[in-house]
Amino acid sequence: MIASRAPGAPREALVEDLEASRNVAAPVVELLARLERDDLTRGRAEIDLTDEGEVLYTDLREYVIGPTVRLLDQFKIEDIETTVRTLQAITERASEVVA
Repeated sequence: MIASRAPGAPREALVEDLEASRNVAAPVVELLARLERDDLTRGRAEIDLTDEGEVLYTDLREYVIGPTVRLLDQFKIEDIETTVRTLQAITERASEVVA
């Protein structure tokens, strides 16, 4: 999230979004403190990646994107698009049932 909002992710908005995320298991304040302590981020009101944070982000992105591209290249784009639309429709209907 920090990398996608660079430069200068507003801390308050970032904290709110991270707290609302289902993918963040640790307390957000502790997570941000650890990133800063590990010299991956910097800033108070606005948070940026440090040079070391940028390198880690790039490495992680390549680690995820490389295999993903190799996997999806085996399928026609039209098939992938159909699958995405179908899964989105299922998710919407499931949300309606739960609500």
